[in-house]
Amino acid sequence: MNLNYIQKRDIKLAFKLAFKYFKSLRNSILKLNFILSILGIIIGSSALIISQAVIQGFESVLLEKLIRGNGDLVFLLDISYKDIPKYEALLKLEENIKAVCPYVYYPVMIRYTKFNTYSAAILRGVDPEKEVLVTNFDKNIKLGSWESL
Repeated sequence: MNLNYIQKRDIKLAFKLAFKYFKSLRNSILKLNFILSILGIIIGSSALIISQAVIQGFESVLLEKLIRGNGDLVFLLDISYKDIPKYEALLKLEENIKAVCPYVYYPVMIRYTKFNTYSAAILRGVDPEKEVLVTNFDKNIKLGSWESL
C-alpha cells in the first residue's frame, strides 16, 4: 500500500476527529482552551523547526570558515625540507588524494606599537601554486591578489 496515501488518510482522520470534538464543545471557555492548545502546539513546533534551521545554517557557516584555511587532511611532521618531495610522492600514490601542498607552520607574536599590545598568530609559509589546489586561501586575501605572490 502507498505510504503517502496512509499518511493523508491519517491526517484527514485526525482533522475530522478534532473538528468533531471542537463542534461538540458547548462552553466558550473550553473552545478557547482548545484553540489556545492547538495554537501553542503550532507555535512551539514552528519555533523548534526555525531554531534548528538557524543552528544548522550557523553550523555549516562555522565549519566552512574553520575548514577553509586547511585541507581535508593535515599531517604535521617534523622533517627536513629535503625530505618533502619523498613524502609528496608517497602521498600522491594514494588514489583519493587530489593534491599535496607542504607548508611551514610557526607560532609568532605580533606587536601593535600604536597601543603597545601583543597578539599570538600563526605564520604559515606556503607554495602559492600548490596551495590553491588544496585550500581556499586565495578567497581570504583582503589587499592585493593571490597571483602577485
